[in-house]
Amino acid sequence: ERIGVTGFCMGGRVTWLAAVSNPHFKAAVPFYGGFIVDRWGDADSSPFELSHQLNCPMMFHFGAIDANPSPQDMETFDKELDRLGKPHQFHVYPDADHRFMDHTFGNYQQAAAELSWTRTLDFLSRHLKGVTVS
Repeated sequence: ERIGVTGFCMGGRVTWLAAVSNPHFKAAVPFYGGFIVDRWGDADSSPFELSHQLNCPMMFHFGAIDANPSPQDMETFDKELDRLGKPHQFHVYPDADHRFMDHTFGNYQQAAAELSWTRTLDFLSRHLKGVTVS
């Protein structure tokens, strides 16, 4: 009865889409999900356009120098979720770019990776188990 969803990059987009289209998720944590405002394939709406259907708390991790999603995208997401009264937390990591969690990639940022993962585990524990890990 308590299931959460998380994903990185395209998986971050899928996480947003899952959170707005499946009422079974109780928490969602996208990491630097790109193209959230874009419609793919024959979709009538983008994940962002479905934000009014968000039915669980969301924590989103952004790199401060990421171009997709950009800091401007983050502001747009934040304002819309605020307007809709949807519970969310956004975290921005200074000097972090896209794929900052990927230790096999040149954009890896150890401090951002460790802090974002700790925050994610705490968030999921609170919303899925009702406990705090930190």
